[in-house]
Amino acid sequence: MATSWRQRWLLVVLTGLRGWQLGVTEARASTDILLPYAEGHGPSHSHRHVRDCQAVTFGTRTFESWPSSSHDTLPVARSSVFISDMPGGAESSRWVYGHMTVVPDALRQLSVLEPGGPGGCEKNPRVSVEETAAPAGCLYAQNAGFYNITSDGCLGNVVSDGRMVRDSGGVQNAQFGIRRDGTLVFGYLSQEEVLDRSNPFEQLVSGVVWLLRNAEVYINQSLEAECDEIVDMELFRDFVDVRSARTAVGHDVNGNVVMFHVDGQTHKRGMSLWEVADFLKKNGVINAINLDGGGSSSFVINGTLAGYPTDPCEPDSRWRCARHVSTVLCVHRWRCQPADCSGHGIDLKSDLRSDLRSDLNSDLNSDLRSDLRSDLRSDLRSDLNSDLNSDLKSDLRSDLRSDLRSDLNSDLNSDLRSDLRSDLKSDLKSDLKSDLNSDLKSDLKSDLKSDLKSDLNSDLNSDLKSDLKSDLNSDLKSDLNSDLRSDLRSDLKSDLKSDLRSDMKSDLNSDLKSDLKSDLKSDLKSDINSDLNSDLKSDLNSDLKSDLKSDLKSDINSDLNSDLKSDLKSDPEMEYSSP
Repeated sequence: MATSWRQRWLLVVLTGLRGWQLGVTEARASTDILLPYAEGHGPSHSHRHVRDCQAVTFGTRTFESWPSSSHDTLPVARSSVFISDMPGGAESSRWVYGHMTVVPDALRQLSVLEPGGPGGCEKNPRVSVEETAAPAGCLYAQNAGFYNITSDGCLGNVVSDGRMVRDSGGVQNAQFGIRRDGTLVFGYLSQEEVLDRSNPFEQLVSGVVWLLRNAEVYINQSLEAECDEIVDMELFRDFVDVRSARTAVGHDVNGNVVMFHVDGQTHKRGMSLWEVADFLKKNGVINAINLDGGGSSSFVINGTLAGYPTDPCEPDSRWRCARHVSTVLCVHRWRCQPADCSGHGIDLKSDLRSDLRSDLNSDLNSDLRSDLRSDLRSDLRSDLNSDLNSDLKSDLRSDLRSDLRSDLNSDLNSDLRSDLRSDLKSDLKSDLKSDLNSDLKSDLKSDLKSDLKSDLNSDLNSDLKSDLKSDLNSDLKSDLNSDLRSDLRSDLKSDLKSDLRSDMKSDLNSDLKSDLKSDLKSDLKSDINSDLNSDLKSDLNSDLKSDLKSDLKSDINSDLNSDLKSDLKSDPEMEYSSP
């Protein structure tokens, strides 16, 4: 039973998926919807996955930054039409046509607009590029971010003129943004980088597929970064490879933003993303991302559609109408805060007002007929008249004020000088008195405090010394007697023990040395005497015997000789009897 239940459930899911695919195919056939994802929008993996999977040559940086071009004078955006002969594969060639718009100083000339104006993404409408661009005064405009085909809501990150409209929650799709310092940003951003407040984004919009990175085609790397499910890969590759109308945004080496739009119809005419990347690279673009394309691709000049859409109009399907889309890239006149750019630019409002006044005064009817639409003529006249009246009143007041000031200044200068001197003297006296009183009080307090401190210190030192000596003598004697007795006993015991040990060692050493010397001397003497006596006796006995023998012999010989001589002298006969 469990197996059959699972099989039925799987059959239902597959049937629903097949029906959804058929519905998408039918929708594509009728309205030319070009989708990168089958379900939802964007990959499910984290920014860390994108960072770890990119080439090591990029390090940990997953986006590229480029300084925006800036100008001291009013720069002008330029839009050009191209008609190019593209290689046609089996065919000999095919022609494509579209627009490239170069926008200098994008920080002050380019905005991301919500559909229909501020609050559009919250209300979830889809509005044509024309309807969004006209009230905003866009010189050039093209569709930008993707939208939810079910709810019509804006997708991805959206920052419009410094307002965070929508946060994608870190979904990793290709991004284009302009930071507050004018830096252009292209690539993959973490949620922390999107929400960074140190140099926040003034404009930000999400696309799908990073086309060029540092002037090299980056589509294969984008396939890995922006598609994480096997079931999506075939659809995602078809989204990249198919010929269709396309919209993109990038920048050149000078820091100018480049807006790209090419007309087409899915599977029939237009460009693949490979061809878009190659075309942009050949035309000097450094970094670029792909925006919503297919039937959504729209380009508007001064409020008028300039492209060739593919969606059939309602109710008459013989004609083609621009699709209602999500966000819009709008190129407008230079914006500054304050209006005159702190003296470095042009106050467009004042210039326009002066131009309108001169035009209306010379020939209001003829100018309005040529420049304004027929249905707005009457409304514009009444609005302009009311605005001009209020503007002229305010301008006249300001002009009169400036004129009166210059006249009054010249007259008042001479009178005021004499009056001011006398008035200032009296005022200054009273003011100075009050100011000096308060200042002197605070100064005196601080001075007195410092002086008193130094005086008191010197006096107290001398007085305290004498008083302390007498008081301390009496107090210390009584306190020391009691305290010292108990402390000294314990301290003396320990100190005496250590001192006695060291002293005794040194004294004993010296005493022992002297005593030992005297004792040794007496002992040695007695021992030597006793030993000598015994040794001498034995030695003397043997030595004396030998010596005595020799001495006796010599003495006897000498004595005998002398005796014999004397005897011989006395008795001559003894001479013959001698031996």
